[in-house]
Formats: sequence, structure tokens, C-alpha cells
Amino acid sequence: MQKGSEDGFVLKPGQSAQSPLVQRVLLPADSDDHMPPVGKPQLTVAEIALLKWWVDAGAPETNTLGQLQPVSEISAIPATK
Repeated sequence: MQKGSEDGFVLKPGQSAQSPLVQRVLLPADSDDHMPPVGKPQLTVAEIALLKWWVDAGAPETNTLGQLQPVSEISAIPATK
């Protein structure tokens, strides 16, 4: 993800608001650029929060959730699945 696509970077570690992937997830579902596309399972509010937190934490590829020491709202998300 950090290498990007033919259109450029997908994630900007430490800056979820400037990361195209996060921006596309937050678009209205009827937008042509919304991710995931229509017909695919959509992210839950908790999954979006986790994605934004992970990107803001620097989008580390090898750290576990425990190693990143998330706030309680984030650390509780995996337990809800």
C-alpha cells in the first residue's frame, strides 16, 4: 500500500486526512471514487476508525496492535469481530 499505485501514493503515513485510500473510504457510497466499490462489503464505522488510527500511527507494516499501544476505543475494535 505504501508503494502506491499508478496514480501515486495510496497512504501518507502519519496523515490519514491526506491519504487517498482514507479519503475514498469516506466518500459518499454513490460516488464513483468511493472505496470499496458498490457490491463489495463496506467498511464499518469501527473499521474506518481503525484504518484512520493505523495510518495516523505511521502505517507500520510489522507492528502488532499491542505494540502500537492504541487508545481503548481502538484496542476494543478487533474484539468486536
